[in-house]
Amino acid sequence: MNYLKNLINKFHFLSFDVAIGTFIQALAIQKFTHFQFSFEYLILLPVTLLIIYWLDRILDVYKVNFNAIFSEKHHFYKNNFLQILIAIIIFGLAVIIKGLFFSDKQVQNLGIYGGLVMGLYFIIHHIFKGSSKLILFKELSIAVIYSLILWILPLINDFSIVNFLGFSCLFCHALLNLWMISVWDKDLDISMKTHSFAQFVHIQKFIHYLFLITLILCGFLTYIDKPFGFINFLMLQGHYWLFQTKVFFFRRIFVELIFWIPIFYLFF
Repeated sequence: MNYLKNLINKFHFLSFDVAIGTFIQALAIQKFTHFQFSFEYLILLPVTLLIIYWLDRILDVYKVNFNAIFSEKHHFYKNNFLQILIAIIIFGLAVIIKGLFFSDKQVQNLGIYGGLVMGLYFIIHHIFKGSSKLILFKELSIAVIYSLILWILPLINDFSIVNFLGFSCLFCHALLNLWMISVWDKDLDISMKTHSFAQFVHIQKFIHYLFLITLILCGFLTYIDKPFGFINFLMLQGHYWLFQTKVFFFRRIFVELIFWIPIFYLFF
């Protein structure tokens, strides 16, 4: 049982659950918008996000006092710092070489737009980390980056109200996810001297407002495409249910699996 729990933890710590969720989301967006992603794009998209997540976490671990790190995830990145750094370099170089010399236009656009938004993120949150005016936007900027990377090409192809509603709904799901985690990690963030939105505002009220906004967007999407709207409503229900539970291990694993729910949309 402990072996299984450790395996699940490693799978979660390395964000493989996020990568799989990103792949599923891309397939769902492809079906909803009728925009055809290339096979290369579908593969490189989750790999790129993995690199971003790993780099963000090892930078956090590198910059704080190791004595302040007590979460299992941060211990994992501390203990495997060199191996993860090597993996980032290898995968990063492979993605760059593939993107520059052996890829289609979609992948090149992913590199251009993804590189710009991620460059801005790392400048704000790792170079100007001490600025209180910027740290308030951490969860907001991550949610924008995640949803924009998935939706940027369909939006460029057709910037319609329907596509913008789909983008907005995914953004709300991502922001709900991040705000909920910031509530759960508030004490840890304070101990590590890192900042989150939950440290500066009464975030419970904002989360309830965001639940309502997401519910309205799900209603619009249901009117446009019933299965897609229903799937987004199930994601919202999942977020709400996990927000109410007190079981730490359970909620931290399943909060990312919510983004796997659109796999059912692919069968409608």
